[in-house]
Amino acid sequence: MQRRLVPVWPWEVLEAANEIHGNLRSVKDLTTGWYNRFVDRHPELSSRASEPLSRARNEVDAAAMGTFFYELTKLVIDITLIPLFLSYLIDVLPYF
Repeated sequence: MQRRLVPVWPWEVLEAANEIHGNLRSVKDLTTGWYNRFVDRHPELSSRASEPLSRARNEVDAAAMGTFFYELTKLVIDITLIPLFLSYLIDVLPYF
C-alpha cells in the first residue's frame, strides 16, 4: 500500500482488511476497534509517508556508467558468468 509514496490512512487499512476478512470468515465488517488493536499489537508499523530518494541517487552519471560497464565486461570475461544471470543484470540495469 505504501509503495504509492503517500501515507496509508486507517480507513484504507480497514478496507483492505475487510476485503480479506470477508473472503475468509464472515460478512461482518471489522471496526476501528480492530484497527486500534492491530496497531497496538504491531508497534513496528507506523503511519508515515515514504521518503523520496535524493536527487543525487536519482541522477545517472555517464562516467560511473562507463566504469560500471567496463567492470561488468571484465567480470563476464574473467568469471564467465552464466547467461541467465547476465540476462538478469541487463533487465535490472535501467533501474540504476
